Amino acid sequence: MNQNIIPNGDDQRSTLWIAYALFGAGILFGGLPAIAGVILAYIKKEEVFGAYQDHYRFLIRTFWGTLLGFVLGGILTIIGIGALIIFAVSIWYIFRVVVGALRLKENATITPTGWFK
Repeated sequence: MNQNIIPNGDDQRSTLWIAYALFGAGILFGGLPAIAGVILAYIKKEEVFGAYQDHYRFLIRTFWGTLLGFVLGGILTIIGIGALIIFAVSIWYIFRVVVGALRLKENATITPTGWFK
């Protein structure tokens, strides 16, 4: 069996889709649903192994990286580059959520420590 493929029909997959949906809703609703998504990811990451755990770790790192980027961007608005940082972090967040969801749709693994996928 290919190590990069997640088995089909796993019950854990639906919960992972909910986490991705919450992160996606965070794009539209100012990040509030992403907080629920990261809480779900923290709860579920210990219940699963392998590729699903990697997806949860990927979402957790996405959340904290985005939060850190927004805080840094907010501080740096004083010198005028904060808006650019916030914009770049927003694009990075959207990219990671979309790529992660696509990888899950393809039943593929994801590298949780990677910057992009």
